[in-house]
Amino acid sequence: MKPKRFTRVLPLLLLLAFGLALAQFLPEPVDPLKRPEPEPGKLTFSASFGYTPATHTAFGLDETRGPYTEQTAVHGFSADLALGYALTKTFSLGIGITGALSYTQTLRTYTDETQTYQDTTATELTPRIALAYRLAPDHPLDPSASLSLAYPWAASAAFSVSFLRDPTVLSLSLEASHGFDPPYPTTLGASIGAGFLANDRVSYRLSAALSQPIAYATPPVLTAAFGADLSLDPEGRQSVSLTLQASFAGGEARAGLSFGFQARGVDLDAK
Repeated sequence: MKPKRFTRVLPLLLLLAFGLALAQFLPEPVDPLKRPEPEPGKLTFSASFGYTPATHTAFGLDETRGPYTEQTAVHGFSADLALGYALTKTFSLGIGITGALSYTQTLRTYTDETQTYQDTTATELTPRIALAYRLAPDHPLDPSASLSLAYPWAASAAFSVSFLRDPTVLSLSLEASHGFDPPYPTTLGASIGAGFLANDRVSYRLSAALSQPIAYATPPVLTAAFGADLSLDPEGRQSVSLTLQASFAGGEARAGLSFGFQARGVDLDAK
């Protein structure tokens, strides 16, 4: 094996060895994989925080100072809060809000080695409301449909199915969204996912999604993600997660990570 290739493979081998060693101390599987059922009158709460950096270099020409090289670094932060309420075993309501902050640093270097700096910050807040319906709760694929409305005004509809075969779950989702403000964007998307239950507390997720804006000469966006979930209680009602994701669009790639917390079956009347 060539030295450079070995250097690239070594971190993966160390990570695999660490994972195998850690697995020796994890609990053994005790319960088969079961689909979580909605509990009428109870809440589901989720929160997440993410960070996605990006850099790129551009070249330009200033009319007075001549050619320059411009390097830009973007630090993207996001936070999401969501609440779901099960009206019945088939109908659920949800509300949520997503906040995003983008901090951009620009360094321009001219041929005479002089430099200029610029910092900009942009924020965005997007509230939403959703209605979900399980079309056939007793069907092995558990098909479901959902409608959501977000501000700035945009509506989306989704259809999803999932298939369980212990210890694996497979999922497929199709989605269409439309914006009601200029330029009235319309986007079609599809995603697939696979989850693996390692034991009674730990599970892993893999997913891929493709989003295509319906606009002239607009490239699609491909997103891939890997995540791990850790249940905080034997019933699996509370869990924390870590997700690594990457997106590709128009020849540009971005990678980021997010931390999450989820609690389901929260009883409002509990004291």
